[in-house]
Formats: sequence, structure tokens, C-alpha cells
Amino acid sequence: MTLPVGRIHVAYDILCNYVGPAVVPANNIGSFSFQPSTGSIYVNPISRWPATVAYPPTTWDADVVTGTATPPTTATVSLAPAFQGLAVGVWHRFGVTFDLVAGTHIDFYITNGVTGITTTYTPPTPLLLPLSSLGAPLPTDFRFFTGGTGTGNLMAIDNLTITYGANYTTFGAGCPGALGVPTLASAPGSLPQIGTTLNVVLGNLPLHVGVMCTGLSDTLALGSILLPFSLAGNGYPGCNLLVDPVVTQFLIGSANQATWLFTVPLTTAYNGLTIFNQGLSLDTGPAGLTFSNGGRCVIGL
Repeated sequence: MTLPVGRIHVAYDILCNYVGPAVVPANNIGSFSFQPSTGSIYVNPISRWPATVAYPPTTWDADVVTGTATPPTTATVSLAPAFQGLAVGVWHRFGVTFDLVAGTHIDFYITNGVTGITTTYTPPTPLLLPLSSLGAPLPTDFRFFTGGTGTGNLMAIDNLTITYGANYTTFGAGCPGALGVPTLASAPGSLPQIGTTLNVVLGNLPLHVGVMCTGLSDTLALGSILLPFSLAGNGYPGCNLLVDPVVTQFLIGSANQATWLFTVPLTTAYNGLTIFNQGLSLDTGPAGLTFSNGGRCVIGL
């Protein structure tokens, strides 16, 4: 398979159990991994029995293998409490978002099949992907493993999805106005996930008023203008047009900022769609306008 470069989201329904002889089961129950796992960046969520497991086991833990050093070694680490003590014989939903460019795990989520509660966990410090420090090539396959060092471990998988991870990043630079350079960034915790609303905050607005320009390209505007395009000749020295301004929207806010809201349709047809935006600030300076950095929005899960 060919993976998209950048953030990827992997999710699957998972059921773990033990169907072996009347002995304490041995680890590991099973795992998902991208392959090849030698010489390639890969991600490896792993299912394990708790350290205090006895026969018959009643719970299991959703953990992850992470790279820890250069040259790389790996370690299996536990995530948040919600990923521990999962009931055996019950379907749960597990997901992980990771970045193949940065070589890190972004976040994890678990939907507990008993309680129905979904918990998202973002590591306080990035968890490296195994072998990511080698600048290894992208994976070309994936594998499910089950068994461990003993008999009787069972891991069932259903509804696997490998798709784009929702992502909002910034690029380029703006130009200063009365309050400095206007800022553009997604609100904390806000992502362009399908079926949700993305919040993007335009800041440093001296008049609390801005304009959001949105389009589908950061390389070509209006069909013929190469981006970034200097606006010095248009009366805005030091400013650049960074995105194709297909749609423009006025934003009225308060406290020197305004929020752009983008409702992502509830359909997977938009997975991977990338849009770009740049904010303009109505300014009290002689130019009347200043420009923010650019934003790159990838729709996903």
C-alpha cells in the first residue's frame, strides 16, 4: 500500500480473550504494526495482559511500542488509565494518530465497549515511532499479530480504517501592524475532524475585525499567480499573499481577536481534502490592512 505523507489515523474494533489451558496467560496478546518493521518507520499498538494477571484473565491493557533512543531501541509503555483494565470478551474501539514526518504518535483514543465512553489521550511529551530517528522509509504493508509466547491468547479485529489524521498547521509569515503581526492558529484542541466544527482564531486585531481568505492552493492563486506573492507593489510592504483567496469572509470579534468557524461535513468523502487560509487584519496604520501567516487544514478523523 502507499500511505499519505503526514498524519495518519488508524482505528479498529478489537476483542481480546484467553481460550487456553488453566494457567496464567503469557504476553503478548497481539498487535497491529506497519511493515516492514526492520529498517522502516512503523507504529505498533500492542495488547497485553496486566502485570497482575491471573487465570482466568478478566481484563487486558491497550499499550504501545515506542522508540526511545538513537540508535533506536524500543520500549512498551502504558497509556492513560482509560486504556487499562479493558474487559475481555467485549468489543472495544481503539485508534491512534501519528505523524510520519515528525516521527511521533499524536494521540490515542479508546471507546470502552462496556461503558460506551470514549477517551482521547495526548501524550504530554511526544512518543517516538520505532526507528523514526533513522529517517527510515515509509511502510508499505501492515500486519496483525496474535499469540504471544503461550497458547490460548485470542485477539479479534474488525472495521479497520487507515485514513488521514485531522490536522491544522501553520506556514509562512505575516506582516506587522499596530499590534504586531496578526496571528492565525486553530483554537486549542480544535481539529478539522469529520462531523465537527473547526475553530481558527485570528489574533492581534486592533479593530477586532478581520477577513479570512480560504482556497484550495498555497502554490497558485487566481489561476496564474505563483505563491507566495509579494504585495509590496500593491501598497503592503513586507506582506505576502500565501493562499488562493477563493472565498473571503468578514470576521467580527472582540478583545483583539476573531474566530473563523468551519463545519466539516459528516462524510468520509472529504477525508484528506486540504484547504488553505490566511487572515487579514483591518489596521489603524497607513496601509489599512495587514496579513497573517497561512494555515493548512487537512480533513480527517
